Amino acid sequence: MKSYILLLTAISGLASAIPFTNIKIDNPYLVCKKFDINCKIEQSKLCYDEVFDCFKTNYQQFMNCIMLSNLCNEIWLNNNNSNNNNNDKPTSEPQPTQISEPVNTEPQPTQISEPVNTEPQPTQISEPVNTEPQPTQISEPVINNSFEPTKDNVKIIGRAKYMNNSLWVGHTDSGIEFKINGKTVTIVVSTDGIYGSSSEENPAHILVYGDDKLILDTYTTENPKELNVEFDEIGEHIVRLIKISECQYGSIYIDEIKTDSNVITPTSPKDKKIEFIGDSITSAFGSVENLGPCFTSFEDGTKSYAYKVAQKFNVDYSIFSFSSYGIYSGYLGEPIRVTDFLIPPIYEKLGRLNWNFDYPENTTLAMSSVDWDAKEFEPDLIVINLGTNDAFYINSLSDENLRATEQINFTNAYKDFITQVRSVHPNSEILCTIGSMGQFLYQEIENAVHAYVNETNDLKINAFQLNEQDIEKNGEGFFGHPGILSQVDSAYETISKIEELYGWVSDPNVDINEN
Repeated sequence: MKSYILLLTAISGLASAIPFTNIKIDNPYLVCKKFDINCKIEQSKLCYDEVFDCFKTNYQQFMNCIMLSNLCNEIWLNNNNSNNNNNDKPTSEPQPTQISEPVNTEPQPTQISEPVNTEPQPTQISEPVNTEPQPTQISEPVINNSFEPTKDNVKIIGRAKYMNNSLWVGHTDSGIEFKINGKTVTIVVSTDGIYGSSSEENPAHILVYGDDKLILDTYTTENPKELNVEFDEIGEHIVRLIKISECQYGSIYIDEIKTDSNVITPTSPKDKKIEFIGDSITSAFGSVENLGPCFTSFEDGTKSYAYKVAQKFNVDYSIFSFSSYGIYSGYLGEPIRVTDFLIPPIYEKLGRLNWNFDYPENTTLAMSSVDWDAKEFEPDLIVINLGTNDAFYINSLSDENLRATEQINFTNAYKDFITQVRSVHPNSEILCTIGSMGQFLYQEIENAVHAYVNETNDLKINAFQLNEQDIEKNGEGFFGHPGILSQVDSAYETISKIEELYGWVSDPNVDINEN
C-alpha cells in the first residue's frame, strides 16, 4: 500500500496531462527478468490490487487510477529489468552468443548415422501426381461484392452521419444493421485519429452480431480493421455492428461492407422510437466488472438501462450521453462550475470528441461543428436522465447561499433545455428522471417541468424519480457508478413508468436480466 500512496502522489500532479503515454513515471513493479513468468504474475497481482483499491477509494480522481493501471501493463511489456537491476539492462557493446559447449572452428566431417547411398533416389510420393493444371480449392464462398454503409443499404442505429464515403459513428450503442443472402461478411472500419479511437487509452469498443448471436467483441487496435462474420450456411442472415463505448472518447468510420451476397438491405424499422439523453449512467460507464488496459474498457453500452429498455419494448433507439456532463454544470471533482461539459450546446450537433479540443491542430473537422438533422430520427419518446453531475457540483459548494442560488439557476437551465428539446421534436413525449446516483435536484427537475407545463400547456412532459442504487444488494460499479444489476433495476423502473404513462407494452419473452 505504501507504493500505491507514493505512486498516486507522483501521478496526481500529472493527471491532466494527455495522452498518458507521454508521462514517464519510475515504475516500482519492473523487478522481473525477461523470462521470469512467475515473478511477472506476482508483480501483476500486486499492481492490480492497488489499482482496484484506487478505483474503490479514489474514483473522483479516476485518471490517476488509469495511469496506475498503465504501470501494471508495463510489467509484461518490459523485457529488461530497467528500473532496479542494472545487470539486466541492454548494453550497446556487442555481446557474444552464449554457447553451452566450446566451439571447434576446424572443419568437421558431417556426422552420418547410416551409410549414404550416393545414387540418385526417386522422390517418395504417396499418391500418383497429376501434372495437369488443377483448379484452386476454395472451401468458402468468395467475397466479391462491396457496398457503402448508406441508408439504402443498412439501417443506421443511433445518431450517425454518412459523409465522405463513410458512416461516421460515435455514440453509445450506435452502428448499423442489415440483411444478406449469403454466408460471409466483412465490415471495414477505420479510426478518427491518434488521440481518439486509435489511441492506447481510448480505442473504440465494438460488438458484431450475426443473427442476434455475438460474433466479435473487439477494440480498434488496428487501422483500418476488418471485422469478419461467417455463418454456417448460405442463406438469409442479419448482421449488426454497434459501438459500445461513448462518443467523447473516440469515434469510428464504417468504410465498406464486403460480402458474397449480391445485395444487402436495411432491416425493417420498429413500430416505435425512443431517444435517451444522459450522462455516464446512461453510457453505462463503470458498470463492467473487469479492469482493462484502456479507459473505454470501463463501460459497455449494452449494460445500460437505456439499451435494456429499448430491448424490452423492441423499439429503435438513439442514445446521446456523455460522462461528466450536465445541464447547468458538468463535474470534474472540484467545487467549480464546469461549462465546457454541457449537453444543451451540443444536443443539436452530431456529437463531441474531447480530442478535437485537446488537439485542435490535429483536427480536420470537429464533430461538434457538424449539425445533426433531427428528421433523421423522430422519437416517440425522449427520456432525459441529467442532473447528477449538476448535483455533484452544487453539493460540493460550502457556501449555503451560493448553493441555493445555483439550485435556482439549475432549475431555470433545465426548463430552458426542455424548451430546446421541444423545439427540435415538437411531437415527442418527454420523460424527465434522475436518482440512481442520488436524488438531490429531483425537486428542482419537477419544478422545472411544472413551470414549463404551466407556461405552455404542453401536457406531453412528465417526471419521475428513480430509486438510488442498492449497493448492498447489487454491489457497486467502478467510480461509484451503478453496476450491472443496478442498471437492470433502473431499466425495470423506467419500463414500468413508460407502461403506466404511455401504454407501451413490453415483451415478456425478452430477458434483460444479468446473471
